[in-house]
Amino acid sequence: MITKIQKAFFIQCLVDDDNDLYELTINGKTFTLDNVYDSPYGNLFDELNILVDTIQ
Repeated sequence: MITKIQKAFFIQCLVDDDNDLYELTINGKTFTLDNVYDSPYGNLFDELNILVDTIQ
C-alpha cells in the first residue's frame, strides 16, 4: 500500500502603495524586510516581489 502525504501551507503577502512586498507570512510565521533574508524564504520573497510588479 502506498500512502501519499500532502502538505498544506498558507502564504500571505502584504504589498505597499508602490507595489512592493513588505511582509510575508508563511504558516503563521511573519517575515519582514528586516528578517526575511535570514530565513529560508529570502528567494521566495524576491520572486514574489517580481511577480507582484508584473501584475498591475
